[in-house]
Amino acid sequence: MILKTKQWSLGRLTLTLGADRRISWLGFCLAAALVIACFVWNYTVIIGIPLALGFCLAAVVRLDWKGNIGRWVINGLWVAAVLVSICVIAPAMVNRFTFFEIGWRRPVMNILFCAALCAGLLALLGRWRWAVTAGVFLLLVLAVVNGYVFIFRERELTLLDIYTTTTAMKVAGQYDHTPSLTILFGVAAGLLALYSQICLPKVAAGRPLWLRLGGAAGAVALTLLLHYSTLDLVPLRWNNDGSAQNGTFLNVYLGIRDCRVKKPKGYSAAEIELLAASQGAQPGKTGPNIIVIMNEAYCDLDVYPNKAATNIPVTPVWDSLEENTVRGYALASVYGGNTVNSEFEFLTGSTMAFLPMGAVPYGQYVRDDTCSLAWVLRSYGYQALATHNYDANGWSRQEVYPMLGFQKATFLESYPQKDLIRDFVSDREQYEYILDLMAQQTQPTFLFAVTMQNHGGYIAEPGTYEHTVTLTDCPGQYPAVEQYLSLLNASDKAMGYLFERLENTEEDTLVLIFGDHQPKLDVAFYQQLMGSQLDTLPEQMIQHTVPFVIWANYDIEEKDLGLTSLSYLSGHLLDAAGLERTAFHRYLASLEQTVPAMNMLGYYSTEQQSFIPFDDAQGAERQAIATYRQVQYNALFDPEKRSETFFDQYLP
Repeated sequence: MILKTKQWSLGRLTLTLGADRRISWLGFCLAAALVIACFVWNYTVIIGIPLALGFCLAAVVRLDWKGNIGRWVINGLWVAAVLVSICVIAPAMVNRFTFFEIGWRRPVMNILFCAALCAGLLALLGRWRWAVTAGVFLLLVLAVVNGYVFIFRERELTLLDIYTTTTAMKVAGQYDHTPSLTILFGVAAGLLALYSQICLPKVAAGRPLWLRLGGAAGAVALTLLLHYSTLDLVPLRWNNDGSAQNGTFLNVYLGIRDCRVKKPKGYSAAEIELLAASQGAQPGKTGPNIIVIMNEAYCDLDVYPNKAATNIPVTPVWDSLEENTVRGYALASVYGGNTVNSEFEFLTGSTMAFLPMGAVPYGQYVRDDTCSLAWVLRSYGYQALATHNYDANGWSRQEVYPMLGFQKATFLESYPQKDLIRDFVSDREQYEYILDLMAQQTQPTFLFAVTMQNHGGYIAEPGTYEHTVTLTDCPGQYPAVEQYLSLLNASDKAMGYLFERLENTEEDTLVLIFGDHQPKLDVAFYQQLMGSQLDTLPEQMIQHTVPFVIWANYDIEEKDLGLTSLSYLSGHLLDAAGLERTAFHRYLASLEQTVPAMNMLGYYSTEQQSFIPFDDAQGAERQAIATYRQVQYNALFDPEKRSETFFDQYLP
């Protein structure tokens, strides 16, 4: 039944108040449901009434145009407006209204992604409105899921969440599903955008075959354009940086694009097994307790040519370690953040060099049991524990740690939080927690710990953290640097406490402490230390160099290992502990003889006596790097043919 109450003609445009009763009632019901929902969750005044009025208005307003071209133009403008709207709505669901603050390129790429999806659906459905409706609805669902993942886990949707959907459904009931204001607003606004199509003038549907062909061609063209326009962009996975800096849908696309690593040229699982068999490792036995501490942003600024003069020694305990000590430096693949990638390199012996730029393996590639130092030591008779004094959901550690072999992992909620520095649990408190935890164990234990005290964000509110270290050459010029150095000094004191306590224990204990990356400090300060712009590869390698020390409360051989890689470090830990290297760790030892240090940026060439990109490798170095790439592919991406000798014998 048609209820026409009023018409206005503005040239070719006709505006009508009144509509088909059934469709109108749908709008009124949606408006009522929105008001009720908003009343229940106390959002009525903010979004309930305005958007409800929008549904009511759309229910009764109709537009028409004399002439088919004009009708297509109006419908086309609606499609463009809806695609832009959903691209704005999605990041807003994770509390970031920044879609138009990230330049023009990334917003355009988000719209291209949405348009490509709708074009693909047009090829399937053969009706353009059906395709747009289905596409935008799917995008809206994706945005809502992303919003809830952020609420539950304080990070955005990753491929790992898709692979672990079954697990996620099992634990979903443990969470509070009350929608946030931004999610409720996003859902209501998205549905209103779709519902508003009933206001548009009708156009000829067109022949389904031609629409399908056009949709297929458009989907291919838009996908290719999206692909080649984003080759230099990377997915962002910390907190809600993906939506804030890339836009939700572009970040999802980049994550899908980088989810799979191509099989290396010449790869053969059989050849990898032959290589593994040639290493000749023997079964290992237990030894001392092992504590590994990845210390947040811990670095040694003395690696730079120019020294930072300070009022007091920053790390006197670390610098004084000599007896029963193995020390050196390692190349990290990250700078200023992405801590978890250093963790991945150390635990697995893999390198970020063979993974896409911007990859985070914990959220992409570790989806099932993956061989790591924890699994190896468990096969030797150890129990494997992990602890991190921050949120369990950070970098998906709660899901990934069991896959890496840790039998138990504890996080921030397990700490008393009695000694905080800048709202983070201090290293001192974490070491007290570690010592108490180790004292409770009745069998040889491997404990892996990640600290938080020195995390970035070094400009605190006045009075919240007093500096103990100042730069004597330029006091007050770099307050962030002085705060960082003061934190480093606190870390050093905490290490002194840890070593002193362990010296007074009867059980043999080996401790490895290494930095995950250098801190992100003032660029001018680093340039001052380097005496240059930090734009050459050797200079950038210095900025990716972190210190490590292996210390024991019993007699071990003292060594200086010079420069190595985080992916090699677990092998050196086994050596210091007097434990047998696995076949894989023996292989890493032989690789280290040819390629002594590497990271995401490149490697140190003994032939050329300089850091060079991987593409410039020649001869034996090139072959060694290619073989390492194949071994890593076998470990991470070929589970059906994964080497038994290298990896699978240690997995359950």
